[in-house]
Amino acid sequence: MSSHTFIAVDLNPESGHITSGTLEDGILTGKEIHHFQNRILKTKGSCYWDLPLIWAEVIHGLMMISDPAESIAVTSWGADYGLLDAQGEMIGLPYTFRDARTLGKMEEVFRHIPADIIYGYTGKQSQPVNTLFQLYAHKKQKKEDFDKARMLLFIPDILNYYFTGKIQTELTIASTSQMLHRETNTWCMPLVDLVWLPDDVSHKNTPLKVKREARNHMPQEINSGNIIGLLKTEHATKTGLGEIPVMAVGSHNFAAAVAAIPAEGEDWSFITLDYKAHMGVETAGSIINEAALENDFTNEHGVEGTNLFYKTLMGTALLEDCRKVWSVREPLTMDALIEMSLQAEPLFAFIDPDHFSFFGQTEMPEAVRGFCNRTGQNIPQSDAQIVRIILDSLAMKYRMVLDQMRKAAHKTLNRIHVIGTGSRIDLLNQFIANSCGLQVVAGPEDTIPMGNILGQARALGYLDSLETLRSVVVHSFPTRIYHPEHANEWQKAHTRFLAIIR
Repeated sequence: MSSHTFIAVDLNPESGHITSGTLEDGILTGKEIHHFQNRILKTKGSCYWDLPLIWAEVIHGLMMISDPAESIAVTSWGADYGLLDAQGEMIGLPYTFRDARTLGKMEEVFRHIPADIIYGYTGKQSQPVNTLFQLYAHKKQKKEDFDKARMLLFIPDILNYYFTGKIQTELTIASTSQMLHRETNTWCMPLVDLVWLPDDVSHKNTPLKVKREARNHMPQEINSGNIIGLLKTEHATKTGLGEIPVMAVGSHNFAAAVAAIPAEGEDWSFITLDYKAHMGVETAGSIINEAALENDFTNEHGVEGTNLFYKTLMGTALLEDCRKVWSVREPLTMDALIEMSLQAEPLFAFIDPDHFSFFGQTEMPEAVRGFCNRTGQNIPQSDAQIVRIILDSLAMKYRMVLDQMRKAAHKTLNRIHVIGTGSRIDLLNQFIANSCGLQVVAGPEDTIPMGNILGQARALGYLDSLETLRSVVVHSFPTRIYHPEHANEWQKAHTRFLAIIR
């Protein structure tokens, strides 16, 4: 009987989690050791991550682990970064992607390099939060940081650097930057030059030596499944973990989550359903075509050379925002909200969950009524009707994106795996099955630590493939299956939905 224990450190914009996971005879068990809240610091009109707090909480969590572990790995959200000076010290605190400094900077970048050219280089859709635009804005706002900077590190890279003293970046997190070339898996030089060379020099006439110095600001890229280094003696002693290896798994938590989807074969798509949703497919390579560009699909690296072709959509945010408004009257759980919707007429009216009018809303119920009114539909009168409209509309939007995805990826899809906190909402899972006309497999709820832990097991040779990794998840955690119902009603309703939102 073989037993192997690993430690997963996962950071998301709201919180951090330390998880211990044990793989024994093909079954994974895990337990959360420590959980903490992240904090954004606002100083002089800018927003930063409280990196000292994150680091202190991570070390505190590691000190709570009593069982011997074979390795440790970090996963995190993407795009945000920190800068190191010549002495290897952090220059200030990392900006948060929520900082407003990137407003208008995408358009400035496009005047240097057009958007379609950048998409062709990277396969990633342009968004203000991408590292490319954050760096461009950073240089414009605080040039003194760039004068001192010698190296860029993404959030998981910073922790790995603190752990080991080594500077590297894994491809899944690097691909969130919109600066990684999709074909070479190396930094895209025109984009690197744009953000690191001084504004007052001609990029065409800049000596190669100067360009090389600028390009050395980007960390060395490595594949998932490599050892970054050993835990420094000071941390090994303080935590009691010993000098165990720090591994490069799918450092982007989205890639780690998809790696641990309990899927078999290739005919499936996924929805990671949380406050936001990501709907996509796993492919062998980037998909760059007119349909992908027109419908705002992006390509990012998955683990073991896979490509994640997906679109970011609204998840449970509208439901949560309504719940907050109504909870002022009386406490209301998400389960109660969903139960309430059963009282309402199905397919009564629809909204586009991703319409700009819903972003930043503090009175979400009124925003839903307003959308229905502007589009000439029935206006919901009760809270139950509003919840039902949101649930129906989410399922309809996912069907629309599924059709777009099939067209762009030329892929046969026979089922949808739903993971994330939203995967526990049975009614929404059933509606997705009804709308898409496909089997829905829901769960597990949180595959990020599973992907992290099993990625370490794979790297150390205890699992022989990505397929085997997913087989462990299949046998270790329960899922729920939903089959399509009322196909004709949902198909007719989908036609109405498309007419309303287009």
